[in-house]
Amino acid sequence: MNCSNCFGCTGLQHKQFCILNKQYSKEEYEKLMPKIIEHMTKTGEWGEFFPITISPFAFNETLGQENYPLTKEQIEKRGWKYKEPEDRIPRVEKTIEDPSTLPKTINEVTEDMLKWAIKCETSRRPFLIQGRELAFYKQRNIPLPHLHPEIRYQKRLEIRNPFILFPHQCDCAESGHGHEGRCKVEFETAYAPDRPEKVYCEGCYQKAVI
Repeated sequence: MNCSNCFGCTGLQHKQFCILNKQYSKEEYEKLMPKIIEHMTKTGEWGEFFPITISPFAFNETLGQENYPLTKEQIEKRGWKYKEPEDRIPRVEKTIEDPSTLPKTINEVTEDMLKWAIKCETSRRPFLIQGRELAFYKQRNIPLPHLHPEIRYQKRLEIRNPFILFPHQCDCAESGHGHEGRCKVEFETAYAPDRPEKVYCEGCYQKAVI
């Protein structure tokens, strides 16, 4: 906070001319920084983020795993950290080994379920049902899940649009923007060409929803 002319520092306040949290004089700082920049430019480090190899977190604990998913083998082959999933389940009355034996409807589920663990049908990782979670399922008439929360989250990510833009021509079949027949406006969209959704340009979309 309120620092200036500092390089590679953290947690400082009201400081100047520091390198890696070490205090230097103005003259020393101005003499050292050009050498540091020259060296880091040669190594390709200057202007880049800190390397992943010094991250305090494993790759599969970060958003990197969500956007660019890798297997354990792929992560370790790159020399990055991988953390085995941990499930800290408190003492429970019993564990449901086969989720297919769970009640088919949420109305059959009692509060006793909150004292049981369920083994995920794909990862075999145990998970618990929380009180407010069960209340939500009952309110919405949703059956109990068979998958671990993290597996459910991964499946939601799989249907998310990728961080890629595709060239597209408006799918509106009506004339618009001075064109006869199908609208010919071209734009970029996150919806891949092989997806079934119809994607309109902004003008045609506004006409369709108003």
